[in-house]
Amino acid sequence: MKEIDNDTIISLCKKAALSPRKRSHFNLHDALDEDLQRLLIALQPGTYIRPHKHPEVYKKETLIILKGSCICLTFDDKGTIQSHCTLKAQTGSYICEIPDLHWHSLICLEENSVVLEFKKGPFIP
Repeated sequence: MKEIDNDTIISLCKKAALSPRKRSHFNLHDALDEDLQRLLIALQPGTYIRPHKHPEVYKKETLIILKGSCICLTFDDKGTIQSHCTLKAQTGSYICEIPDLHWHSLICLEENSVVLEFKKGPFIP
């Protein structure tokens, strides 16, 4: 059984703060080829998550904010923002789901923000 507690979150945030990318991942899935990818992502302001999309049909991405705040953006094929959602744990805006085949990105607004991400696997870089 895997357990995520406050110590896990604190450790992940410290790793993100020390990382040149200003983020750190903690995979809950055991292998990249699993059907369901589940991971914690600790983010610090200034991290860059380039706009990307998953080319597979039925590969929605769900983000749940556990700590801090972030903005999730979706774009059209020309790079124009189509929608945005502010995730903020303190105010109860917890979940957003990105439709499959949509360009998207995430912007960290607060230090030590943490999201839980779910998406269909396998992970293909």
